[in-house]
Amino acid sequence: MKKYEVDLLISHHQVRLENRNYDDSYCQWGDINIQQGALLFEGFVSFDPIPDETFGAKVILSISDKHVIKDDVHRSIVIPFLYNKEYPLKISSALESHNISFELDDGLYQLYFDILEKDEVYYHFTLIKSNDKVMAKYLINDDFGGVAGKEIHFGSL
Repeated sequence: MKKYEVDLLISHHQVRLENRNYDDSYCQWGDINIQQGALLFEGFVSFDPIPDETFGAKVILSISDKHVIKDDVHRSIVIPFLYNKEYPLKISSALESHNISFELDDGLYQLYFDILEKDEVYYHFTLIKSNDKVMAKYLINDDFGGVAGKEIHFGSL
């Protein structure tokens, strides 16, 4: 398993994983996006980190062959994520961006996004290479409106 950790200044209700050139339209949250806590595009995802203020948090990206929901998870989501090595892979927010230097194969991945809390809140992205396009959905019931199995929609809605 490969792992990358970064301290990210999170603001504007966004913690993102990017693998496309940035476009302002990727950050236009509609009512449905706000309700589902996610704004999804092919190769560009933005998740609501839940707390409202600007704050620093640890964000972890793992390349793995499995995903395990830990006991301290407050939200868990899975989505399909198409990776293209022509573009950099970045962990970002509205005010900050970090390039990731992993060697990844082009193609489809299952992307898991978990919000966890131990001593503080942190965020974990897990990428798993896949031949199948998984449905974007919540994996657990959470206190923020997520319902296990409920579909999460792509696009600005």
